[in-house]
Amino acid sequence: MTPGTRSRPWPCAGCPTSRASTLLATPPGHPGGHQAGDVLLMAHLDTVRCSTGADDNASGVAVTLEVARQLRGRDHRVVIALVDLEELWHLGSRELARTLPRPGLVVCLDAVIGP
Repeated sequence: MTPGTRSRPWPCAGCPTSRASTLLATPPGHPGGHQAGDVLLMAHLDTVRCSTGADDNASGVAVTLEVARQLRGRDHRVVIALVDLEELWHLGSRELARTLPRPGLVVCLDAVIGP
């Protein structure tokens, strides 16, 4: 992983898997990563059983990764988060909200190429 990018595993009692993970990429020069007031750009990694997964949510992940690529090497305050277990009662987002400082703005990309 590149500097500023880390995987944050978290326990998930009562879930189909006992552990889940959130991938975070933080702006360069942020000591300790995410700070209050940053912009949080996020998408979820999981999908639902009846979906091909291409739109829900590979499309959101693809856009998030492209934004991260465009921001590389620039001075910015955007934190990129890819969360797990979103389709299961929004557990990934809940864990992220519980553990990170309050962002100034949240942009959640889900099914961005849908009907």
